[in-house]
Amino acid sequence: MFPASHEFVIQGGCFNEAQTQHVDYSTKYEFNVTIVAGDKAQPDELGHLLNPEKWEKLIHKANILVAERNGQETCAEEVHDGAEGDEPPTEPERPLEIPQVQKRITIYTGVDKALKKLKRSIDVVFILTPAISDSDTPWPTIVWKVCIIDPPTMQTQIIWSSQAGFCGLEELDDGTLRPGDLKMAVQVCDRLPRWPSFPGCAAILQNVDNEHDFSEQIEMPFTTNDFAVCNMTGSNQRFALCTIDPTKPESDQFSPVVDLDSVGDVFACGPPVMLQAYVVPGYRERQPIDTSKLLRPLFVNAASKPQPIDISRLDKPVTAFRLYSNAAGKLILEKD
Repeated sequence: MFPASHEFVIQGGCFNEAQTQHVDYSTKYEFNVTIVAGDKAQPDELGHLLNPEKWEKLIHKANILVAERNGQETCAEEVHDGAEGDEPPTEPERPLEIPQVQKRITIYTGVDKALKKLKRSIDVVFILTPAISDSDTPWPTIVWKVCIIDPPTMQTQIIWSSQAGFCGLEELDDGTLRPGDLKMAVQVCDRLPRWPSFPGCAAILQNVDNEHDFSEQIEMPFTTNDFAVCNMTGSNQRFALCTIDPTKPESDQFSPVVDLDSVGDVFACGPPVMLQAYVVPGYRERQPIDTSKLLRPLFVNAASKPQPIDISRLDKPVTAFRLYSNAAGKLILEKD
């Protein structure tokens, strides 16, 4: 869980916190904002997020939206970077429809190679998280997919879509987490190479006619890998980061993958693109899982250290991995 997610949290890098307060007097909303910076963060990841004026612009835009929906008067002048009197920079027009990228991963076993056979039936659990460089602070993950792999020969496939978003969460009696009625698919444009300059968006939860409304989103005020959820209702709401799963019925396509716990103001993070897998029995999809207690991930580097793969960067629409047991009985997931 994120115990501080009632504040503004940006995840990534080697963390240093600085607390500040932002008040937008046009609508009387007040935000306690924690900007989390990282010495290890790259300029295209977090470095440009450290300018409080840009976050003020995001909050200002969100406040204007909420005020307009509630019939309030507000000071609606635009805030932009640059010297006083300069014209705001001209932004290219965002396309009305942004195509979604799909990637497929095939996991298979076989008997064609004597030393690369699977020796027993196993359960493979897949998780998705945003990118994060601090491996000592794992995300509070939720099981995305579970595949049961049986020897001697078998093939299964999982499908990932670049569409992501946020949803409210409801905990069921069996411990699994179900998306609530509040759902929003949020545009994440910068990962599409045809439009590298477009920023992500922030989903706005607001009160409209005494009911929660989660139908609006605004552009982030800068180009960034991150997108956000802004809770403007004045009360905390439990949210999850979701991937949109095209393989499920339309009414059930939101798959929660990271539990953001109680969000009071704003939470920003990257899209869920980092894929890891574990061999562990007894888990179901949408069940919370503590990966810090799982010692043997399947995606590892040459030194056998955990190394999730960025599924959005796979160069083929379909990527195959062979699953087998080596001579010592260790399970290996090997890319073709």
